[in-house]
Amino acid sequence: FARKTDLENAAGIKTETLFSMLFIDLEDYSYEVLELGSKIPVYTITPDSELILLYSESEESDYKGIVVINYEKKEIRSAFGKQVAMNEFVMTPDSRNVFLIDENVLYKMDTKNLVISELKLKCGLIYGAPSYCSANEIMITPDGSEIILGMVNGIDFAIFDPVYLGIKRIISME
Repeated sequence: FARKTDLENAAGIKTETLFSMLFIDLEDYSYEVLELGSKIPVYTITPDSELILLYSESEESDYKGIVVINYEKKEIRSAFGKQVAMNEFVMTPDSRNVFLIDENVLYKMDTKNLVISELKLKCGLIYGAPSYCSANEIMITPDGSEIILGMVNGIDFAIFDPVYLGIKRIISME
C-alpha cells in the first residue's frame, strides 16, 4: 500500500491516483500497481494469507464496494449482493467468511463465491424491538466459535453463532 508521492520518490513509479497497492514478485522483482483512488481504502489480508479484501469509497476508484484480490492468481473480483461498507468486520480463522456490520445490519460474505447476504437477527420476544435487535460493533473469539455483537442500545451484547447463524444469548449490562 503506498501513496502516490512515495511510489514516485522511492521507486520512480508514476501513478494517476493518490493511493495504490504495489505487488512485487520476490523471485524476479517484477511488480504490478493497482491504483485505488484518492481516499485511503480499508483493506485487510485473510488469516490464510491468500486474499486481500479492499473497500474504497473513492469516486475515482475503479473498484466499488468490496473487492477481493487473489494475489497468487493476479485476480481481482468484486463481491456480489448488497453494497456494504467494510468499516466494522471480522473474519473467521479459516478465512471462509467475513461478517460485517453496515448501518446496524449484520451481513455475511463467503470469500469463495463472494456473495454478501444480509443476516436477520432474531433476538426473541424481550429483545425483539429494532432498537434492541440491531448491532453496531462486532468482535470474534480467537477460535471463531462465537461472534460478539455490540447492540445499538449500548448496554447489551449478543453472542452469535457463525455456523448456525443465530443468536445464542443476550448479555445485558444493566
